[in-house]
Amino acid sequence: MTAMAPGAGKSALALRWAHRARDRFPDGQLFTDLHGWSSTGPQHPHAVLGSFLRALGVPAEDVPARLDETAALYRSTLAGRRVLIVLDNALDAAQVRPLLPGAGGCAVLVTSRERLTGLVVREGARRVELAEFSPDEGRALVRRVLGAERVEAREQAVARLLDACGHLPLAVALAAARLRDRPHHDLTGFAAELAGNRLDVLSADGDDRSACLRTAFSFSYRALDEPARRLLGLLATSPAVDLSAPVAEVLGGLERGSGARILRRLADVHLLIEHRADTYRFHDLLRLFAAEQGTRHESRRSRRRCLERWYAWCLHHACAATRTLVPSRPHVALPPPPRGLDITAFTDAAQALRWCDEQRANLLATAAHAFEQEDDDVAWKLPSLLWPYLHRTGPHAERLAVSRTAVAAARRLDDPLALGHSLNDQGHAWGSAGDLPQARRHYEQALELVRAAGDRAVEALVLASLGVSHFNCADYAGAADHFERALRLLAADGPSAARWTVLLCETNLASALLMLGRSEEAQDLAEQLLAPEIRQLGGVPECSLLNVVGIARYAAGRPEEALVHLERSLAVGRTITGYVDQRANSLTALAAAQQALGRGADARRSWEEALAIYRELPAHYRDAAVGLLTSLGFTPPTPPTPPTPGHEHAVLPVP
Repeated sequence: MTAMAPGAGKSALALRWAHRARDRFPDGQLFTDLHGWSSTGPQHPHAVLGSFLRALGVPAEDVPARLDETAALYRSTLAGRRVLIVLDNALDAAQVRPLLPGAGGCAVLVTSRERLTGLVVREGARRVELAEFSPDEGRALVRRVLGAERVEAREQAVARLLDACGHLPLAVALAAARLRDRPHHDLTGFAAELAGNRLDVLSADGDDRSACLRTAFSFSYRALDEPARRLLGLLATSPAVDLSAPVAEVLGGLERGSGARILRRLADVHLLIEHRADTYRFHDLLRLFAAEQGTRHESRRSRRRCLERWYAWCLHHACAATRTLVPSRPHVALPPPPRGLDITAFTDAAQALRWCDEQRANLLATAAHAFEQEDDDVAWKLPSLLWPYLHRTGPHAERLAVSRTAVAAARRLDDPLALGHSLNDQGHAWGSAGDLPQARRHYEQALELVRAAGDRAVEALVLASLGVSHFNCADYAGAADHFERALRLLAADGPSAARWTVLLCETNLASALLMLGRSEEAQDLAEQLLAPEIRQLGGVPECSLLNVVGIARYAAGRPEEALVHLERSLAVGRTITGYVDQRANSLTALAAAQQALGRGADARRSWEEALAIYRELPAHYRDAAVGLLTSLGFTPPTPPTPPTPGHEHAVLPVP
């Protein structure tokens, strides 16, 4: 029996089960604490065998001096008997093997902080791994210790207490015992106290140091060698959440290839939990304990160097991912990475997205940590670099939270260009959440700041954002004007202009012209833009431009030609991560073309798939595409939800 963390209740459960199963073993039970993780050192198997043999009636003078002979006598003595043997707190498989009986009716229950894989492989042992308490199990223990009356109508306080204990059985038992000994203390107040100082509160009073979380954790900690102890402390004092080999090697300053081995060792003694394949996390309480050790044994200067190395690793990888996802987009400037820091060169968008997905929790936690530590240059740059990725994925609330962090950090820096970048990103977050007036206000503030800073590339980017804002509010003439202003600004930079921003503005201008009824102009511009180079700039512009051409052909009464372009648009859209609104727009236009060609069943399927996507988005992601096509003669096979006035969208967002 092992557990996800020390303090999961292995010994208590083993004893409880042994007590309940005593009728199944009429010849008795043998129990010993092997002290595998004790400060006094593990028991030697020969000493344990001697005590077992004496308990089985063998005179002390008949116990052999050699371990192999003693083990043989032990097995022969147990032959034909039904005995339960409980070996608590084993160090490793080598300590346990001599204590195993031979074939027969005996059973052995072993608890250990190690995984004891050797026993599973060689002896056929069955591993049972204990998890933390479920909410119901935790509440049942608190109710049993405190009494039903004291916890009645205190469900929220009990839930907060369990959360503060990380649902760890030993922690819950200690917390409940503390409250039992303080009959006049309020459960709500104690839960708040516990949340603020967990390891101190979860220590037993008096001399029983074994009933203490720090003691339970320290047994596993002391079993580590120095490199593993040091890495554990550095991991715990860092912002990292998902701990993989590359993360460990950056934070620990380790040689490539050594991180995986140390992480596996930390997981073997249950100081880390394997969250997914080759990626680990801390239990909350273990992280507090490990951070105490890291703070005690690692100098402040060393921990700061570790943090700065981590910041650089996150920033430069985020920058590399963004340049792969959105080539030629204006980027924030970064200093060169520290010497020896390994930065992955992404070969394609799929690899960049995969890295962002794997590191997402780490990156978001790092941005928040940087803001808390007033490392504001990191706190605004990391969200800005991640924006093309975050805009494709993730809930609206997460984007708003990240953008608020970046804006607050930029304000604290008193850097107008940084604040302009961050306000522009926050405008996108508000727009994605459906609050178009808030989005417009943020874009306008950003435009004023970046214009004063004199950065034409970023000013053009913000003008493009304002163009999208006008488009989404059905002001298509205003949208076209902003896209054209951005293009004129970029034209002044000549060949050095940000090609990505130019393409973004031209693509969205084609959509605006289409909405203004200038179908031929829209089609000409879109076909001109559909050059081979567009494929190098990502699938989103290609998807949108093919959609514009398809709708223009539909408007001209040529549904067969429209169908070809719209099917291509949809095929491209299905390969894109995120931007599901583009896929829905393609499906809606495809349904219109199919309907015009008399393919009613196909039109219904396309429309229903589009509608399923639109239902998950704010209303303005649907209304423009549907409104334009219905004005051209399309009748949706099933009636959509009534549109929200003033909320339209059929253009590319500005990631």
